[in-house]
Amino acid sequence: MQVAGHSFVGLLDGAPDAMVCVDGGGRIVLVNAQAERLFGYRREDLVGQLVEILVPDTARTSHRGHRGRYLGNLKPQPMDARMELSGRRRDGSTFPAEISLSAIDTDEDGLLVIAAVRDVTERLELRAAREQLRNQAEKDKLKQQLAQSRRLESLGRLAGGVAHDFNKPARRHLELRRVRWRRGGQGCLAGRLAVSPP
Repeated sequence: MQVAGHSFVGLLDGAPDAMVCVDGGGRIVLVNAQAERLFGYRREDLVGQLVEILVPDTARTSHRGHRGRYLGNLKPQPMDARMELSGRRRDGSTFPAEISLSAIDTDEDGLLVIAAVRDVTERLELRAAREQLRNQAEKDKLKQQLAQSRRLESLGRLAGGVAHDFNKPARRHLELRRVRWRRGGQGCLAGRLAVSPP
């Protein structure tokens, strides 16, 4: 396949993402080596198939509508970011995908839509792991704050108990002094004052 005099196949095989080229009727005309690895098909098994072979069963019907709308507006664009996109492998397993679309006019096949497909499983797993770590860190922080609060509460109770225990003998001592003073300690105090030099 030639695009402006260059080998399009070589260009696609050099791309880091899986590349799937589809004609206006939705049939696959070309895939690169990364697409073979990602989807588990050989090139010759994909060429001529409807692109929906690479779409999970639950999204095949709606995909045809999306494909038709894109052909009505041929601007390079990522597929709808509000949707969770997935690809379907030959074995039926699915994977979360990021898909970007662009169109190119070729000498041989006319207009082709090129889908760059990236498996984002690792990115989503890393995001989930980061979120889990963030949540764990928040939980740990709350546990530390709760433990600190409990320690302060215990310290407050201990200080209150110590103060009570300290005040109890002091109160008893003051009570004894008052009792002695009432029983005649006044005279002793007056006598001491009288003896003291002026």
